[in-house]
Amino acid sequence: MTAIMQLAAFAGPFENGYNYSIRVNENPWGGGMIGLAYGVYLYKVAGTDAPRNNRWLEMSAQTNIGIHNYLSGLVQFGNGDDINGIRIQAELGYRF
Repeated sequence: MTAIMQLAAFAGPFENGYNYSIRVNENPWGGGMIGLAYGVYLYKVAGTDAPRNNRWLEMSAQTNIGIHNYLSGLVQFGNGDDINGIRIQAELGYRF
């Protein structure tokens, strides 16, 4: 099992803020991975007083198909000032 924590900050002429997240991954079978993550994205637009706050929870999985191919997917639940809803993503890929 692996745990990853990330923190990033940004400041520019129009926006400033930060985001942080934590992700836990497990490899329950050879060539595969499942994960759970939580993140927060906070920022403020220049000329406004109200900060923007967004949060998300993500479940993901990936499995190898043969030597070069993989299949991955995620479901992300977003909530906040800019994002509300569910995002579903699937990917079939090839590694060189």
